[in-house]
Amino acid sequence: TPNLTPYELRGKNISGNVIGYAASPDKTKLFTLMNENGIGVGYVSAFNASNPTRLFTTPLVELTVSWPSDNIIAITTKASANYGGYLYFVDPKSGVWSKILGPLPGLTATVNRTGKYVLYSSSGKNGDLATGIYSVATATTTDAVFRTLADKCTWGNFYKELAYCGVPTQLPSGIYPDDWYLGTLATVDKIWQINATTGEVKLISSLIDKSDRVLNTFNLGTDLKDKFLFFMNKNDLSLWSLDLIKNN
Repeated sequence: TPNLTPYELRGKNISGNVIGYAASPDKTKLFTLMNENGIGVGYVSAFNASNPTRLFTTPLVELTVSWPSDNIIAITTKASANYGGYLYFVDPKSGVWSKILGPLPGLTATVNRTGKYVLYSSSGKNGDLATGIYSVATATTTDAVFRTLADKCTWGNFYKELAYCGVPTQLPSGIYPDDWYLGTLATVDKIWQINATTGEVKLISSLIDKSDRVLNTFNLGTDLKDKFLFFMNKNDLSLWSLDLIKNN
């Protein structure tokens, strides 16, 4: 329409076989994990991918990556109930790896913005899920009370000790996380909050009374002030937001 200001979208393709990438918390740097002839190679560059510096090489290529805090790049092996998974912290300056969790079958994990806490899930003995919060400083785990995949959780940006999770109302029978990744089972979720320092859990929203469909949540995130929770519905890939102020 005539009243709209025209904009031009500009970008730069990252060449090569990219396994994963993550921006630094201040959005000035980019970590890129590449598959180079079957070897995982990690690079840190400017945010526009210029001037890359090789950080490390690894024989592992089935990995997921994130950059939760300034001094921590988090690397997790891709999850399956049939294999022991690991979570590592990598120093973005030295490239030194430190094992944080593992081996745990079906391990998925998300690290909070300070790097002090890890919300993780793993496959239980009977095909169900175990969910907990791991304290990096004390190397101890607090049970999360509810059962869900860490892929259905996110940490707050402002309230860094709080995590928000899509929690199944009833956990369908299956092999986790494999069947959920494959889409052979779906969950009907509510949103719960958990405090990593106190272990307190709180129901934020049942969702079903605020939406016109069943929500199987993933790709969760919050705005900078934790006023809104954003997520996608895995059933139809629709995007949703939840007002955390009104629901608290």
